[in-house]
Amino acid sequence: HGSLATNMDVEEVARLQDASNVTRPDYDKSKTPSVWNGGQNIYLDANAASLVYSSVAMCQRDLALRGHGEPESIKHPKRCPEMIIMSGVAQDDLKMTSEQENEALCKPYCDSSTLQQNVKQFYDNIPSCLHETIDDIYYWDQSIAVLAMGQDDFCEEWVTRKVTVSLVDGPFFGTVLDDSMYGAEIKACNKANRTKFLDTYWAAFRGLAAEIDACAS
Repeated sequence: HGSLATNMDVEEVARLQDASNVTRPDYDKSKTPSVWNGGQNIYLDANAASLVYSSVAMCQRDLALRGHGEPESIKHPKRCPEMIIMSGVAQDDLKMTSEQENEALCKPYCDSSTLQQNVKQFYDNIPSCLHETIDDIYYWDQSIAVLAMGQDDFCEEWVTRKVTVSLVDGPFFGTVLDDSMYGAEIKACNKANRTKFLDTYWAAFRGLAAEIDACAS
């Protein structure tokens, strides 16, 4: 299991923040591809995630102690944040859209709306801008954003786990690991319906285009 960042103080976070614009100094993708886990872009991502998960875990443990004989002077939380995440398995269901799909998804405003034209152009050019093929890119951040908006109909399977983020240097750095004893309880979308997701995600742009079009007329 990975360590929990419960002992990381403000100075330590500040030190890591200074290094947040560079990847881990010991990371060499050509030599150690297994060491870069969890989808983090910068070294600080794993540490920030660990702080969040461990804080929620502590809250959940404190909440579980309410009414179990502790002195009344001890204050326990009334509730804890609910942790809802997208699993990597579910995000693998959400492959990036092709130019033909983008064309279909932006209709009926592809030609009349500057917003839709810009959105389509953005998604058409993601692979070339990242110097990758479309098969290497998924709707990672977008799926989290849609979940954060409370629109989770595209999730077809949910799982509940107790997890922690590993900060142990090595092959599991940055990974989310099962930790039934000390982990934070989370609810994860474990299977996604790509058709439903795309309709929900692109509907927001179509709605904005319709509003702008109505204002202009």
